Amino acid sequence: PRQSEVGVVLELAQRPNPKALLATSSMSEINALLPKLDEDIGVSKELVIAYQALLSDYPGHEQALAGIENLKLYHIQKLERALEEGRLPVAQVLMDSALANLPEIDLSVRLQILQKQLILMKLGLALEQGQLDEAGVLLGEAQGLYSDDEELNALGLQYREAVDVNKAEPR
Repeated sequence: PRQSEVGVVLELAQRPNPKALLATSSMSEINALLPKLDEDIGVSKELVIAYQALLSDYPGHEQALAGIENLKLYHIQKLERALEEGRLPVAQVLMDSALANLPEIDLSVRLQILQKQLILMKLGLALEQGQLDEAGVLLGEAQGLYSDDEELNALGLQYREAVDVNKAEPR
């Protein structure tokens, strides 16, 4: 080979792999988004898209796989905390975000338990506040998901009693 050919081959060999650059830029994009997650749960959608883009270029990319799993765990922990503190609107936003944005999160038993807890807490609150229309909708939703549940059955009975009392009251 001539000297100029060797130089071109060496130059090509020394150039960075464009795919590696893409992975690095994707990870820096992800790292820039992560701190924003506490302020805006909607960022989780952007993170999942970035992780999935990385996985489509690099199937089995460990950081991307771990990132998605950590995002699921993050949602579940924030959801648990919101429910413990009785912040139901926040819990609902977190639940909606998890179900809409996180791949296969609906298969998580932990999330299913939290989803049930959230519906039952919202139903109990609606009954407590006399919001019977809202309670009726929530009861129907809960019965569709959990047909034979003691707490749900008790709330259903409480709902029917509240509706009967409401009908009996003179207008």
